[in-house]
Amino acid sequence: MDIAFIVQARSGSTRLPNKMNMPFYENQSILDIILNRLKTHFKEIPVILATTVNSKDDMIVETGKRNQVEVFRGSEDNVLSRFVEASKEFSVKHVIRICADNPFISIKYLEELIEFYKNEKADYVSFISETGLPAMKTHFGFFAEITSFKTLETTTQKTQNPFYCEHVTNFIYGNSDLFSLNFIKIPAEIENANIRLTVDTLEDFTICKAIYVYLMHHHLSVEPAYIIKYINDNPDFLSVMKDQINLNKK
Repeated sequence: MDIAFIVQARSGSTRLPNKMNMPFYENQSILDIILNRLKTHFKEIPVILATTVNSKDDMIVETGKRNQVEVFRGSEDNVLSRFVEASKEFSVKHVIRICADNPFISIKYLEELIEFYKNEKADYVSFISETGLPAMKTHFGFFAEITSFKTLETTTQKTQNPFYCEHVTNFIYGNSDLFSLNFIKIPAEIENANIRLTVDTLEDFTICKAIYVYLMHHHLSVEPAYIIKYINDNPDFLSVMKDQINLNKK
């Protein structure tokens, strides 16, 4: 595989255990929805589900099989190692990293990211906020990132710090002297510091589920324009999101 999606998912969340297996929409989990969207919109790019060797994640494996994607099982705590070993297993040269707790990952911005990466000679590419914050450190939940396998492997050689092993790419975009980085500016209409669409808590799950149901029932695309409008029309959502951001600092 030259390029592939690697979707990280596990059941052992401390704040919301088993969130990956909870029904989100019509008996589908968030993971089901993400895998299905990637397969539907990017037929030419393989999808690999990277989970852990913990028996609790047997259900994650079943989700992968049900959605007919490749599955890799690796370290529970060393997520960096899991990505490196999964890449080796399937000979992936370039990794599109997807976090399975982001049900609103944008297909539109994935397409832009992939096209940008193909045209740029960089070790790492993602989106960045107006304040210079890489998208993976925001709470927006719309964005992914791409890096080369070589860059991930170099990272494992440079650090064994538990923080960097858990947060796969933090070392990469924190060391611009070691790696070539390139970023796409996050569109101004998304730049609302109170928007939180990543699922870490029951409150996150409940709000994201309500938004997803609204989109489906109104036959709207799962894209930021519709999502942000609906959130702005429901100030109670923003209030809860703001509270969750304060309680769950990255």
